[in-house]
Amino acid sequence: MNTLPTAGTTPVPPLRRAGVVAFILLLSAVLAAQAPLRGRVTDTEGSPLPFATVYVKGTTHGVSANEEGRYRIELKPGTHELVFQYVGFAARTVTVQMGDAPKELDVALQSAGVELAVVEVVAGEDPAYPIIRKAIAKREFHRRKIKGYTCRAYIKGGVRLLNVPDSLLGNPLRARLGADSSGYLYLSESEADIAVELPDKRKEVMIASRVSGNANGFSFNRFGILDFLDERVNIGRPLVNPVSDNALDYYRYRLLQTYTDEEGREIHQILVRPRRSEDPVFSGTIYILGEEYRYHSLDLVATRGNTKVDLIDTFEVQQSFFPVGGAWPLLQQSLRFRASVLGIQIAGNFTAVTSGYAINPEFPSGFFSKEIMKVEEEANKKDPAYWERTRPVPLTPEEADDYVRKDSLAVIRESREYLDSLDRVRNRLKPLNLVLGYTFNQTWHKRSWTLAPRTDWFNAVQGFTLGASARFAQEWRDKPGRELRLGASYLYGFGDGGHRYGTTGRWQGNAVMRPYVEWEAGDAVLNLNPESTFPRSYDALLVLWAKDGRIRYYESRYARLRWGTDFLVGWRGSLGLGYEERRPLVNRTEFAFRDLEHPHIPNDDLENPALSNRLGPNDRVILDAALSWRPGVRYITYPDRRFLTGSDYPRMTLTYRGGLDPASRRAAFHRLSLRLAKNDQARSLYGSWSYNLEAGHFLLSPERFHDYRQFTGNDAVAIAENDSPEGFRALPIYSWGTAGTWFQMQNLWDDNSYVFDKIPGVRKLGLSLLLGYNHLWTTERGHWSEISLGVGRLGFKLLRPFNAHTVLLLDNGRYQGVEFRVGIKA
Repeated sequence: MNTLPTAGTTPVPPLRRAGVVAFILLLSAVLAAQAPLRGRVTDTEGSPLPFATVYVKGTTHGVSANEEGRYRIELKPGTHELVFQYVGFAARTVTVQMGDAPKELDVALQSAGVELAVVEVVAGEDPAYPIIRKAIAKREFHRRKIKGYTCRAYIKGGVRLLNVPDSLLGNPLRARLGADSSGYLYLSESEADIAVELPDKRKEVMIASRVSGNANGFSFNRFGILDFLDERVNIGRPLVNPVSDNALDYYRYRLLQTYTDEEGREIHQILVRPRRSEDPVFSGTIYILGEEYRYHSLDLVATRGNTKVDLIDTFEVQQSFFPVGGAWPLLQQSLRFRASVLGIQIAGNFTAVTSGYAINPEFPSGFFSKEIMKVEEEANKKDPAYWERTRPVPLTPEEADDYVRKDSLAVIRESREYLDSLDRVRNRLKPLNLVLGYTFNQTWHKRSWTLAPRTDWFNAVQGFTLGASARFAQEWRDKPGRELRLGASYLYGFGDGGHRYGTTGRWQGNAVMRPYVEWEAGDAVLNLNPESTFPRSYDALLVLWAKDGRIRYYESRYARLRWGTDFLVGWRGSLGLGYEERRPLVNRTEFAFRDLEHPHIPNDDLENPALSNRLGPNDRVILDAALSWRPGVRYITYPDRRFLTGSDYPRMTLTYRGGLDPASRRAAFHRLSLRLAKNDQARSLYGSWSYNLEAGHFLLSPERFHDYRQFTGNDAVAIAENDSPEGFRALPIYSWGTAGTWFQMQNLWDDNSYVFDKIPGVRKLGLSLLLGYNHLWTTERGHWSEISLGVGRLGFKLLRPFNAHTVLLLDNGRYQGVEFRVGIKA
């Protein structure tokens, strides 16, 4: 049983069995005595007020209206005072006399602007500014007032198609996206017990979950509240809170009116607008409670230009607060967004309603842990009657219809007959399969076979290459996370006449600790620098056009086995053992598209004669082990899997790699290294910093170049990039390999459009400024430095995969020139 503390108390110990039975009987009697009050909340002209809040005055029992303004609240027999409120409208208190039977009550709210005159704006500063300054001054006070709380949270989330092309590339999109005539891609509701101790301790226990069309699924809803008492509100990037310390640098304010609610509280309605359209800010209306100068409610919108989330056109947040024990916790939050891509328009709406607050409870020692959320095993077993009784936001007719239709269709769509019929269509062989490959599916068994062509393009060692690969994949229905993947490949080189084979395999046990075993064996032509990301396709073009290939190869006959698992939360380890026969290769073809007098660059040319002499044949038994730790990682537990969350700390990885010469039975080398890496460190309005640091040392230096510590070098104008800054942009691929001690670091600052948003005419482009500094030191070569200045997010609309960098190069402090690089996000 998950017991949450109440205000000023410690958790009640588990009840005895007889006590539990008596408690359940009493609770059942109380629930049976309650009756629903239903109705609509509208304006004075009868238009619905979507997501208006309704709560019992003086309590924490409340509900929210749905999109049509309809509400439903369970009440015991007796007299109740209900407070109806909506952003921008005067709250209204209605006394209701309830009996044992259901009752109907429609309530019309009057716009606050109708009751009281608009405040006159005199010459000079708008009257909103003194109010905002006081709200800014008291924000920290209000933030500290609630040190913690417990509550019950209900969340309803839906994502639906607004518009979709009939087809894209010949595929019927609506069916492929999983939407029927209702348009819902996802519809779910959940109920959870929440415990929070500020600033960063939380515990969420999902006790009920329902997903439309998936009776065995669990909702991915989480109690994610946007806290407008913080300096920044994170939506894609940190946005400035309208009452943060530096809000006046980003917003313009206008007092629309000041009115008094039924309790005599003064409420200021203030329009907030960005000073610059693309700044990280909101637009909309906030309501500041007079005297206390805190949020009473808010209705704010951020656009794509504000969030820099390309898929999201608009993001709207609406929040309402209510008084509980001298504090004003959140009663209701509605998050709505609209997104569009390739003519597909999507709208989402996630509404959270809280109740049963206990403010500043005393949490016992050890109450909070790394598990921040847990979904109970029986959460998805609640019957419709449970949801009808407890749901604080009534379903719309479309939502109710979607549950009925998809739950019924799910029985059919999950049947073996239906899945087999789909496979008969998908498994038909088409002409394009000869180029892209063919997959034979057995969906009911969660099994597939794939056969596809493969190539290593062209190089001077093998010539043109062509072959095939086969893959097998198996998952288990009754054991989520368990999977088996097998593969085999064949490649023929037309230049050297070589036949090369390979096989791979991977088994994973579950999705909690993620234990796995991997194995591979075969004969392959490999890059002498395993860290290089220089693409073989690009190298093939250089070889064929200019006989100027950059990659150097060796032949490897190998067999490897690796095991890995999570030990503890944030800790992961792996251990590998392999055998490798390594042989040098020479050029076997002089073919090129152009008739050039000079030959292809020799395959043993590493730009450093001392290194080229270390490419002779050698055999090795390789042992490697890695242990990584991510401090501060927390996790979410579902009945069948675990999800790790992010952390403010870098991932630390300790790695050992050692080799044995089987001929002499002596150690060939030993090396140790420690790496620290983190993306989005120090994320702020000014951007974010990502870095990779590594230091290492050979305890026993290797004789062969294959065992050197290599680094991610690059000689291409176009390079593959991801969110990690690991790797160098212009380091020579081979000549900086080391057999001694090394230190490398990569740093990248992405200002997330902070600078370009300040430049008129440029801010609409959504570009970001990139600053980088990479450094390498080895005992053999000394220092290599790269200083880069770049522009990120180049492209058009949603297609922004390009970054452009100008890179200044220094070799031991000596200027080596400037290179230009185009990064393509992988």
